[in-house]
Amino acid sequence: MQNALIHGAGHDGGWWLAALTKIWLIGLMSSAHATGLLYEDTQIKATYPQIAGSPTWALEAVVVRADDKQRHPLAAFIDGTPEFSPRPMLYVARELARRGWTTVAVMRPGYGTSQGKEPADTCGGTFAAQANFASQTLRETIRVMMSMPYIDPSRSIAVGHSTGGIGAVATTVNPPASLVAAISFAGNNGSQYRSGKLDDVCDAPDLIKAFAAFGAKSRIPMLWIYAQNDHHMGPALAQQYIQAFSGAGGNADFEMAPPTANGTDGHMLYAMADELPVWTPYLDKFFAAQKLALVSPPLTITVANIAPPATLDASGRAGFASYLAALPHKAFATSRSHWSWVSQSDTADEARQKAMAKCAAATADPCKVVNVDDQPNQ
Repeated sequence: MQNALIHGAGHDGGWWLAALTKIWLIGLMSSAHATGLLYEDTQIKATYPQIAGSPTWALEAVVVRADDKQRHPLAAFIDGTPEFSPRPMLYVARELARRGWTTVAVMRPGYGTSQGKEPADTCGGTFAAQANFASQTLRETIRVMMSMPYIDPSRSIAVGHSTGGIGAVATTVNPPASLVAAISFAGNNGSQYRSGKLDDVCDAPDLIKAFAAFGAKSRIPMLWIYAQNDHHMGPALAQQYIQAFSGAGGNADFEMAPPTANGTDGHMLYAMADELPVWTPYLDKFFAAQKLALVSPPLTITVANIAPPATLDASGRAGFASYLAALPHKAFATSRSHWSWVSQSDTADEARQKAMAKCAAATADPCKVVNVDDQPNQ
């Protein structure tokens, strides 16, 4: 699998095993605790009456929530078509959890390890139907999660990226009883990006028509966030989306973020650590205006109090500090002369393998994974 972010490489050496930090096991969920937040791998059993036979599919998901033994309202977050893992969604999930929302990041049918398959992504009068299908994933996620003992069922928000972002818009048309707001990151469909046609979708008029149709019925407050250098549709078309939606009566705050600083296409703004200071103020302004600022200021994240391997030099100690602050699943490897780490892997085993491979590729000395998800490697 190619989902892990590969980081950090440096030279020094030595071995050290950290004190054990706690791991929570909840039912069939695996959970890593390191920062005042819990990250739990789980599945959502979602039913799709639009499909013949009304199948129920197990969808890959990660729950991020405060480790405070309190009930919190739900934020349901679904992926966009570019994603193949819920890990890129964890930055948003973490920021929502810091603000008092238990967040579940869910992969749509056929993406990641989720079962099933969505209808074919085609152009020509299909965008509204595709958005409504994505909306069903959000509805089912909200339905399933409302029974969890750590959820306050009185309120929920729907969140999505790209295709999932349009799904969030569609969810506001006939909202679940608990839905109080929705957030769309780069809501779009039909992008020609992969074929080299930047700032273009295959049937822009149909997509604009879909946004207008949703706006005519949607009254749930929304936040839409796009980036100026999002080339999956381009800023001009994004402006047409909001004009169509709001012009038909929809209620959305529209934010156009500046171009991403690292030159990466702005479609993935929400998944870039360097862009957190850009879009989180939009989130806070929206929550304040809608009286949804449940925790203000947001929960402070503290990294696990684990000493670095004893013989790391200053560069290695800085690398280990960055590792501790990173999102799971993650692993740190060392040799006598080298260190490396990875984060945001789909599983702890994948993180071990990638950290080991990164270290072994840089040195002839034997490498060893010494820490995984803030606990000593077993």
